[in-house]
Amino acid sequence: MRNFIAAGLLAISTLANAQWAQEPASIMGIEFGGRRDAIPRCPPGDAARQARTPCLEADSADRSTGTLWGLPLNFLLGGGRVRFIDGRVQLIAMAVDRDDSYRRLKAILVERYGEPHEVEVKSVVTNGGAVLDSEESMWRGPKVLILLSERAGYTDQSRVAFSYRPLGQKKIEDDVKRDRSDASKL
Repeated sequence: MRNFIAAGLLAISTLANAQWAQEPASIMGIEFGGRRDAIPRCPPGDAARQARTPCLEADSADRSTGTLWGLPLNFLLGGGRVRFIDGRVQLIAMAVDRDDSYRRLKAILVERYGEPHEVEVKSVVTNGGAVLDSEESMWRGPKVLILLSERAGYTDQSRVAFSYRPLGQKKIEDDVKRDRSDASKL
């Protein structure tokens, strides 16, 4: 019995220390944690939507977000969204139609990054009150988290988000500090 427990603890510690061999350092040429100014700028106006290589269209009101155009997947809904923390890439998210495009996107992710580390079926409620299932797949590495949601935002859209965990943690810590500072002002 003691050997069985020791073997179980060894297996758990091995799994905890295991690396995700396919964990990405970048996506479509955009480095996680990379500098905002390393992403090529899109041409102005409607020409951005016609870009053939990834480029950034900055949000005029918010330097912490932008839209990525010229992404190589032709079945995306619009451009990808990117969020920056301290001028570095923290999150890239893309949406597709929740039909064959969702299955296609999941197959691409599995081919590229391996089987998801976790898959859950969650419930979402439509504005009309209908309850629908939504498959949530997650790939989790020490630096990158990928979350694929079958129904995200809208019941007919799916979304994938690539999050650079070190900057995500920094954002959480910064938000806690800001909230504490605001609370002290009350």
